[in-house]
Amino acid sequence: MHSIPKILQTREDFDQALALARSGDAPRATVAKHFAGLAESAQHYVFDKVLAANELPTGPMPDYCVTEASEQDPVRRQLKLSIDPQARLFELGYTLANVASIVNELGAQ
Repeated sequence: MHSIPKILQTREDFDQALALARSGDAPRATVAKHFAGLAESAQHYVFDKVLAANELPTGPMPDYCVTEASEQDPVRRQLKLSIDPQARLFELGYTLANVASIVNELGAQ
């Protein structure tokens, strides 16, 4: 069984890890975690709107997050989960659907 680096940096690293996992020469679960992390890192929260004290968020977590008012910041804000178009996933030439398919494939067997 071949080992893969703890940190995959390039498209070639990811492609090689995937090939090793598919052939059984690397742990499928480990490679799936690398791809899942790549997809998760493409998401971040951005400001959506200011909420009144008793106003409910537009939707549930994790799609929406609320920052509560405090003494330092009296404004209650709603943040929305968004995809970063500059994320590493896209820089490496992957799409979210492609990575989700890979994670599903590696986790299913």
